[in-house]
Amino acid sequence: MKCDYSAKDNLSPELFSYREGECNLFIVWKTAFACGPRTQTNCTIVNNNQHYDLSPLTRYSDNYVIHIGNETSPKLVLNVCHSVIRQRGSICPVKTGICLDDPKRSNRYSSLGEVQESPFFTNGRLQIEYKNGGICSVLSIVTPHIKTTIIFICDLEAKTETTPEYLRGQEECHYRLIWRTAAACSVEALRDYSAKTAGKCTVTNPLTNFTYNLQPLMNKDFIVTSSSDIEYKFRICGSLTDNTCGAKTGVCDSKHNASLGQANANLIWQQGGPYLNYTNGKICSQTGMRHYTIIGFFCGPEGSTNAPFLMEDNPCQTVIHWNRDLSLGFPVVSPTLNKDLRTTLHYLGGSECPDHPTKSISSNFTFICDDNNQKLPVYKSFVDCTYMFEWKTSIACGAVMGSWTPPCAIKDGFLSHEYDLSLLHKNQQIHYVKGKQGKEYGISICGGEKYCNGSAVCHENNGYGSLGSVIFDYSRNDIKLKYTNGSKCNNNSYSSEVRFICDESMGVGTPKLLLVSEHFN
Repeated sequence: MKCDYSAKDNLSPELFSYREGECNLFIVWKTAFACGPRTQTNCTIVNNNQHYDLSPLTRYSDNYVIHIGNETSPKLVLNVCHSVIRQRGSICPVKTGICLDDPKRSNRYSSLGEVQESPFFTNGRLQIEYKNGGICSVLSIVTPHIKTTIIFICDLEAKTETTPEYLRGQEECHYRLIWRTAAACSVEALRDYSAKTAGKCTVTNPLTNFTYNLQPLMNKDFIVTSSSDIEYKFRICGSLTDNTCGAKTGVCDSKHNASLGQANANLIWQQGGPYLNYTNGKICSQTGMRHYTIIGFFCGPEGSTNAPFLMEDNPCQTVIHWNRDLSLGFPVVSPTLNKDLRTTLHYLGGSECPDHPTKSISSNFTFICDDNNQKLPVYKSFVDCTYMFEWKTSIACGAVMGSWTPPCAIKDGFLSHEYDLSLLHKNQQIHYVKGKQGKEYGISICGGEKYCNGSAVCHENNGYGSLGSVIFDYSRNDIKLKYTNGSKCNNNSYSSEVRFICDESMGVGTPKLLLVSEHFN
């Protein structure tokens, strides 16, 4: 049995696919009854009239895991606005928002901070702080307990399937992480971003990149009935054809032949489900404004009706809700690992299964690490009302450790890709980039051993580290060179990271400074 706080009470055990004749069956039963006590905080905040909501990052059946260094180093296990899910591989102390998993220690799991406060802004940065962790054993640090600060950076291209990156702080009893994610953007910014890519009766969720398509509901009349038995006839993303309530009407009060709003095909995204806003209806006598209608679409609870219903019926506003499982087809759970340690995604709640009318069709996608991103999913079989697909993609490889090959090449240790970086040094040995405060940093990827006391990144006489690791992150489609043990910086040493992002149109390109972390307290 597996803890899942979001599981419905009637969720049944899940049997992994198996071949005939196999003696071992794998069954997983996700249920909230397998969970212990938990700690949560409000995950929203308003700053400068902008609304922020980090709750899409909260996990209810698993945790985020980040390695400090290479894959054999200790790991950070964390959640967002919610205590860590206690399960095999993450037996963290109760109330812990983040903990250290170090198999080499007798006390393997130690708290790095508890869930106590909601997100907040400091110096214009959205942050979460987990305080009151384990006892700090560093003699030079006066703070008695370990704490962790997570800085969230709005990145509309990053979506929510990202993980935080460890910056530093292990030696100071103050762990610092940075997280680039679309969930850190304001709701207003997300809505504007989504509107730019919206089509006719379609809109894309900027957090997940899932596209809602309500076009199958177009060109049909639907009816909801008020408490006083008045019928409201409406259409989705188009006007009614009879013109009883006037041209362009999207919602019509059939009793009074009054328009409750003119139709449009501008589907608008919001967390929870998209909606249509039909404006410019009849004049509202109470305010002199025109009547408008909101038609909201939601993933309704299991067993709920698929028919639209009248949610609110006010003199100047009408609200219609519609639970539409097919139009909002999300995967039921986050990606998980199967028994072969491959990433799988399971979709439930499809159409009626022709073989078993009491069941619904489902789909399983298994993602396999492969260096070809142009391939599409391949259909494998149809077993017990479930379509089985395999999808070979480098995204499934995750982060792969690489190595440096002199004089100036890097090699992926898993897929054996080798990249020659010598063009970064051929015509210009040192590339410069300026920070917001005017500081100028020099970068010499290929000549690092001869530049700035062996550092590839340098500011004045301070070296920002020698090459410590090469990471091919296929989930983000970038390559990271991490430099550590640079010049002394207070009680620590400078470090840096250079990230390469593939863009064939850029040529050699120019570096850009993303972040200077020495300003974080």
